[in-house]
Amino acid sequence: MHSIPSLSVIICTYNRAELVSECIDSVLKQIDSSKFDSVDIIVIDNNSTDNTKYEVEKFNSSKIKYIFEPNQGLSYARNSGYKAAKSEWVAYLDDDATAFPNWLDRIYWVITETDFDLFGGIYLPWYRDGKKKWYLDEYATNNTWMKYEKISELTIQNFSGGNCVFKKSILEEVGGFVGHLGMSGATVSYGEESYIQNKIRACGYKIGFDPEMLINHYVPLYKQTFPWFFVRAKALGKVFWEVNGITPSWHTIAVLTFAVPKSLIIDTRYCYRRLKRKEYKFANAYIYVGEKFIYQISKIMTGVKLKLL
Repeated sequence: MHSIPSLSVIICTYNRAELVSECIDSVLKQIDSSKFDSVDIIVIDNNSTDNTKYEVEKFNSSKIKYIFEPNQGLSYARNSGYKAAKSEWVAYLDDDATAFPNWLDRIYWVITETDFDLFGGIYLPWYRDGKKKWYLDEYATNNTWMKYEKISELTIQNFSGGNCVFKKSILEEVGGFVGHLGMSGATVSYGEESYIQNKIRACGYKIGFDPEMLINHYVPLYKQTFPWFFVRAKALGKVFWEVNGITPSWHTIAVLTFAVPKSLIIDTRYCYRRLKRKEYKFANAYIYVGEKFIYQISKIMTGVKLKLL
């Protein structure tokens, strides 16, 4: 029989009082069982201006700890969370998500039955406010590209930061998340979770992925618009070099630049096939081609800026 290790569920939040309340409730229901006595919840309020603190304190539970983190940025909040944890393991859950009823069961199964040092799972779309007709589920889930049918080791790919678990000691060893990467208030940015996984993998630790560790992730209506896809693509391109530990060279930048026209042709043909099979509407084709084009241009422009610094 394996001993039950301690676990802190860290929920970093910014101005999402109502959503974070639903998030907390989805975990607390699972903790309220003798099986999970060693689990607690740490809510990191990342400089919210709404009534987040009130919503958290309404639970009036000894299992919940509220911390205010004034340094704006998701990475700062993530770091505050693991530093405050007294547990052996820490789980990160997005504030706009709800955990499946067996989420903690799956986490403990992976902890006790595998040798992974950190691992992540699947997020599925949660259309709390409705869904636009052209919007596809594949836009709002990582199982679009994380095509694993069983628990597996990740040797190249990285899991998503909104549904994941780390040994606390490893976060301490690598110095936590890089502060300038990741969302910061209303500023869209990414890369903090991939950066730290690449760093941890280079240290020789094992990264896992469990397709049965599930959460529902909120898809607001503003993310069901063309501009959102393109803002996201630009942000992903901007952090590409740093996240992957690549120093851009003029040769690499030239190769990427000359590959853009070929990519446009390939992407257009792909969209044409899906349009023909009625899997796509014109909006989907526009997003697919535009998003990939903007991502590539953002990578190139950022590479040029880095070379000129």
